[in-house]
Amino acid sequence: MAEHKAKNKRSIHHKYRISFINEETFDEVRRVRLSVFNVMMFVLVSLLISIGIVVALIFYTPLREYVPGYPDSETQAMLIRNSERVDSLMVKMEQEKLYWDGVRRILQGEVSNEVLEDTSAAHKKELIIEQELLNASQEEIEFRSQVEEEEQYNLGLLEKAGEKKPEKIVFFSPVKGMITDRFDAKNGHLAVDIATAPKAHILAVAGGTVILVDQSITTGNIISIQHNNNSISTYRHASKILKKVGDKVKAGEVIGIVGNTGTLSTGDHLHLEIWRDGEAIDPESLIVF
Repeated sequence: MAEHKAKNKRSIHHKYRISFINEETFDEVRRVRLSVFNVMMFVLVSLLISIGIVVALIFYTPLREYVPGYPDSETQAMLIRNSERVDSLMVKMEQEKLYWDGVRRILQGEVSNEVLEDTSAAHKKELIIEQELLNASQEEIEFRSQVEEEEQYNLGLLEKAGEKKPEKIVFFSPVKGMITDRFDAKNGHLAVDIATAPKAHILAVAGGTVILVDQSITTGNIISIQHNNNSISTYRHASKILKKVGDKVKAGEVIGIVGNTGTLSTGDHLHLEIWRDGEAIDPESLIVF
């Protein structure tokens, strides 16, 4: 048995000669020495390299969109918007729950008379001020009166404590060029297409955080930025993206290079989308191109 195994091992490593002979002159043109082991290793290495190339093509190119179960860039953007909506709804539901719990306790008589007697925050503030005035000197009282008189027409004092004013965003043009296709919701074109010079810089229309960097077969290289006031800007057909997910960008900062990527592109241009609260907005209503 041991001799048989040794014989098989020797046969695997045994060298065989392959000769290439000229058919007319019968001269030996080339000679190759191979063994069964060499052939097996060559086949195995070739198979591993082929598998690696296929895996790289699937995971690092737009071909991954054809893998069953893998979402495309538009689906990912929709998932992000839906996640934000769900968070907002959860907060709203919690507020409604607290409100109706309070109403139920009042109707059932669970709230004490002390709470019912004094529910006005303004009244509480007046009581505190009056108590402080009792312990204040005449100079402090005169100073308070002077400040109150100067500030009585200051509208900023009318804002609720802790209430954050909605931040207004000024949008800037991402590229210099000519609009070739305008916003048309009826025909499903929820963006503007801007033709520009090849390799022109793509600028962020406003400051924010990069939430998506992806590739699509139809729209090429894509980058999306989350801005304040629940706005999102998306830039498509770029030849190169210069930012990654999670990066903080400022208004006017370079985020990519204009290109002609994607099957829907017919030339170097930028496809710009702006969304707010899940609704598409005409960029021309916000930006002077």
